[in-house]
Amino acid sequence: MSEKNQAEWIYEVLGKKKGVFGASIRELTDAEEKKIKDKMLQYWKEHNDESTEFLVNGAILCCSRGSDYSTLNSADHGVYTDSSETGALANIDDKKFDGFVSCSKWNEEPLVAKHSCRFKLGEWRNVRKNVSINGKYALDTNSYLPCKHGGIISPVTSGQEYTLSKSYNKYPKFLNDDGTVDELIVKKLLLRNVSVMKENEKDALIKLGMYLCVCEDVEILKKIINCGYITSQYNRNIAESGIQFTILDNFIYVASWAEAYCRFCASAGKVPLVQNSNWFRYVEVCKYLKENNKSIVGLNMGVDQVWENIENMFLNVKLLETMVTAGNLYGKNGENAIVDLTTKIATIAEKKENEKEKEEVAEGISKNIKTYTLQYIDGRMENKTVRDKGLGYTTGILPGFVTYIHKVHLFSFSDDDFMSGMSDFIENIVKSIGANISGVATAINYGTAAVSIAMANPIFAPISAPIGLICTLLSTSSGFVDAMRSDGETEYSKVLAIKEINKCINMSYLGGCIGLYTAYACHEIYQPEDRMDVWDTYKKNYKGKTDVKARMEGYATPDTILKDINVVKQKLGQDYSYSISVIDSEDTIQRLKNFNDNMMHIRISGENGAGIPIPPKTISEGEGMEEFQEIKNLEDLIAYMNKLTKKGKYYLYALAVIGLDGSGASGRIAYISDNGEEKILRDSGRLSLFELFEKLH
Repeated sequence: MSEKNQAEWIYEVLGKKKGVFGASIRELTDAEEKKIKDKMLQYWKEHNDESTEFLVNGAILCCSRGSDYSTLNSADHGVYTDSSETGALANIDDKKFDGFVSCSKWNEEPLVAKHSCRFKLGEWRNVRKNVSINGKYALDTNSYLPCKHGGIISPVTSGQEYTLSKSYNKYPKFLNDDGTVDELIVKKLLLRNVSVMKENEKDALIKLGMYLCVCEDVEILKKIINCGYITSQYNRNIAESGIQFTILDNFIYVASWAEAYCRFCASAGKVPLVQNSNWFRYVEVCKYLKENNKSIVGLNMGVDQVWENIENMFLNVKLLETMVTAGNLYGKNGENAIVDLTTKIATIAEKKENEKEKEEVAEGISKNIKTYTLQYIDGRMENKTVRDKGLGYTTGILPGFVTYIHKVHLFSFSDDDFMSGMSDFIENIVKSIGANISGVATAINYGTAAVSIAMANPIFAPISAPIGLICTLLSTSSGFVDAMRSDGETEYSKVLAIKEINKCINMSYLGGCIGLYTAYACHEIYQPEDRMDVWDTYKKNYKGKTDVKARMEGYATPDTILKDINVVKQKLGQDYSYSISVIDSEDTIQRLKNFNDNMMHIRISGENGAGIPIPPKTISEGEGMEEFQEIKNLEDLIAYMNKLTKKGKYYLYALAVIGLDGSGASGRIAYISDNGEEKILRDSGRLSLFELFEKLH
């Protein structure tokens, strides 16, 4: 549907044809004006808060003393309702319009000339103080402008209503019937204060999170993420003016629900949505997600396809997490937060040792991995010299930003069969960007399927947004308890710093064994650190103002997402950084129980090379480990695998191949139950780490 200006829309509502000079609101009769007013008033009454729209260039205005309508001619502040850049949002500085022809103020005056509109304007009132457009308050349909001659100038339309039946009445439905996304609705959802949203609007934010989770179109992802940032210009007490991209609270909230939906699907082993799902399906799945009701029917697809779809979801979650973690961004005029987002398919194959296995690889034993390359703008605060271009010499030093483009490689991988090939794949990525493999800063975020979906629920507003942020960044696991967790324990997340990329691979291998989905982010450029002393000096200019008020007055403000510099270092690193995020599959907890059971009850016996009998030993005894104690959660498992055997080998490596008395030779493998009953698993053989997480008896 092509966009119409307000005059054209009014003509369409009235069923009139455009005149010789096109559509003009000046041509409307009193009866026609009343019809338009009545129609709009009816709409405002029926939709109340939902219908509060931001004013844009072209909004239709009326005056309580004026005879005709007029059109708002707002400036272009660089903030638009959609990517077409035709709906420029207005702010309190916008007071230009053509006037309202005749004014009732002068009805008693004898001279006709005095009947004309001679407006003398005050200041816009009832403005949207929680939204800044280029450093000034935004205007919406509840705003009004007093005239000093006694008139009240108020909006008849916002400038966004092109067809009343097709555009307004669908709010907050951002997904059109043809599957396309209405960017205007997305922008309104992200800008609107969540604390005053109605339930259907909050649900729309949840659905937007689900959509971002399953979306496969990188251009759509890019546009929506850019909608998640609002821009303001910094020009005060800074070396050079520029743009600050401040991440919106609603976007953080949406990102938390994207992760919640991904965890919901992973723990249920179902995929209820794909990108082209209709709006009704989103409504249905949203209800189940809020209730953590995993009984919803998934789409008709095989197990491998479900696994692949959840991997793709997790990749999108990692993308959103990367942007949320980045927080406030800094750039120059005319830039977007996300500069570019591309995708490609990489193929990896498992490395094989013998010729027969190599032939199998040649026959197609490989796996395709979907990867994203993300580029976003940012800046580092430091002292900069200021030069007078006219005079040609340095005039002083002021705080300022060194801007640069971040480039991040994102991919998801959860298959233990291809871990050796995955190692090569990751090493190639790191080598291609010039990073030192042995010194890569790595962070692993891990949690369980018991993610705090409840904590992201709108009923917890206004605290839901910051709690949702914690869920997104740290994979916090709290809230409701998974039904499979017999002891009712709650998992908590932890950041585990590891410096060698091989350990990342080991974590992924362990994840494949225990049924974890894994997503990676590899930052291509050096991660510069802000000069916090410069920030402290600069912030004295605020003179006690909050960050929000300071931005409105043209000041730059520091990152609002992560204020603890130590957390920033852990998360993003101060060098080339590499991060892994992990979530549970539906059988992760059962696999952990299987591991405990096997480690406690399996015995291996046989004869050594000299024919000397070796009595039945536990796996721990045979591999030179300490006596096994029940592992309760992922944190315990990682700590356990990083212990050293008596021979100085990591437990993870020792358990990779389990044989007779730590030798790797085949032995008799039996399961001894608590009542002493023996079940022979293998008369002669070995076990792998992956098998330890299976039910073997």
